[in-house]
Amino acid sequence: MAKTEEIKVKRRPGRPKESFKDNTAKAQQFGFKLKRFRAAQGITQEQMGRLMRVNGDAVPSKIVIARWEAGKHAPQKRYVDKLEQLIKG
Repeated sequence: MAKTEEIKVKRRPGRPKESFKDNTAKAQQFGFKLKRFRAAQGITQEQMGRLMRVNGDAVPSKIVIARWEAGKHAPQKRYVDKLEQLIKG
């Protein structure tokens, strides 16, 4: 019988708790600003998704916008930049 070799899997070290908290706080702050802007403009999450489209990318769906507003997911930097453009004018 052949010997069975043990395979060791390299795992990434976990994220420091501070960085996770920082990212969560940033996602919640972004979500609050997004929701406040959307409410002030009187537009739906679906319409907001169309406005947030960047350089021919797929349009963020209503569900994605809802997750951003709830702080459950952090958007990519290009969407944060797009929101800043929309707010400024």
